[in-house]
Amino acid sequence: MIPDGYTVADVVMYWKDIPVVGVEEAELPQFTIMGYEAKDRTEELATGVYRRLSISFNLQRNIGYFVFQTYLPSILIVMLSWVSFWINHEATSARVALGE
Repeated sequence: MIPDGYTVADVVMYWKDIPVVGVEEAELPQFTIMGYEAKDRTEELATGVYRRLSISFNLQRNIGYFVFQTYLPSILIVMLSWVSFWINHEATSARVALGE
């Protein structure tokens, strides 16, 4: 069996006093980081005792990003597709020019 981690007999991992640095300055286009929580715990498995470090981020979705990146372009494409219906049905040359 190939081990996929080190037991606490081999390596002891722990967070520093300040576990994460720079989260407050991080900028994501789709989300705002509202907070985070760093955790550490010891797991007892059949292969040994392991130390587990984890971090959980609390994110809030930025709706403005989705409006400008998804909804607005979709609305404009649909409106552009309606242009052919606004042109007089007898003006075939204008309709052909739209399709090219």
